[in-house]
Amino acid sequence: MQPARSMKNFMRESALWTVANALGVLIPTTLAYVLMHGFLGLPMFKVSVVISATALLTLTWGSWSGLVWAQNRLLRASMQMMTVLPGLLLLGMAAAGFYVGQGAFILWVGLAATGVGTVAASFMLARNVAMTAVCTSPRRFFSGLALFPLFATSGSGLVYLLWYSFVSKPFSSDWRAIFSLSFFFITTMAIVLVSTIIPAIATVVCRRIAAQRD
Repeated sequence: MQPARSMKNFMRESALWTVANALGVLIPTTLAYVLMHGFLGLPMFKVSVVISATALLTLTWGSWSGLVWAQNRLLRASMQMMTVLPGLLLLGMAAAGFYVGQGAFILWVGLAATGVGTVAASFMLARNVAMTAVCTSPRRFFSGLALFPLFATSGSGLVYLLWYSFVSKPFSSDWRAIFSLSFFFITTMAIVLVSTIIPAIATVVCRRIAAQRD
């Protein structure tokens, strides 16, 4: 009886993880489309670039969200491993930069170092969350599937506005401006915040909200 119940819980939480992954990408990308194309009227090509970048940065949001409500140990371990993907992506970009040879060498060294730091930070943050007591409150589903996207999207939107204000006209400047030191460091910091730090903070906050007693 117990194995059957465990399998049922595993299948249910796996389905919820799929929903969380979809919400984690769909909500911020939809908001980016509405704001940039509907309100700002930017060309669809530029909007598609932003949407693609947003989708990449939010790929692991579903895993961070799952750490709020998941109880199955295997799923929690899988979610924890998934959170390192942004750091691995940065390492891949650094490797591509070294291979292509475009831009200053120090930029790609810095990107590689940032990738290593992001992998380490995401692993430790997710590990600390995963090692805490499993939340059993019924509110954990609302907190993880509804409040988490709200908090993470709001925080990331603020980061984007700050990034846009510091980087002068990033969508109209010459493409070679992406190899400048200022653009590189500000953009890299924004990537780390949106992909790792903000969702980690949102996970901790949502877990505390779910664990509050009536």
